[in-house]
Amino acid sequence: MIKAEIDPRDLMELRLDLHRLKPINLLRDDLRDMAYFIEKAVKPYPPVPENSHYIRTGNLYESWYHRANGDLEVEVGNLAIYAGYVQGYEQIAYHAKTGWLRLRETAESMIEGFIEKINRKIDLLWRP
Repeated sequence: MIKAEIDPRDLMELRLDLHRLKPINLLRDDLRDMAYFIEKAVKPYPPVPENSHYIRTGNLYESWYHRANGDLEVEVGNLAIYAGYVQGYEQIAYHAKTGWLRLRETAESMIEGFIEKINRKIDLLWRP
């Protein structure tokens, strides 16, 4: 015969651990931080190429934003109408060649670190 006894204190601790694992509690602040750091990474201008007659206005730089859209969703974007041609899906080859970072690739490379950070948080919560 097998007999199992459960200490009510253990159940309470398990309940608290599960509560801390709710995605909102676990991810909200880290998601906002991630959006901030992605914006910070793509925002700087690369050096102006030699012999370039290009004049920078600072509009692209000032048009970056990040924001939370609910508890578990964040957005990083640029409001300049030409941003997609410089740092987005429609990036012109010249801009890629002169060092402009694309938002998507930058975000994807930074998300790996975010996932590792969340995994460490989960591990700490479940350690005895």
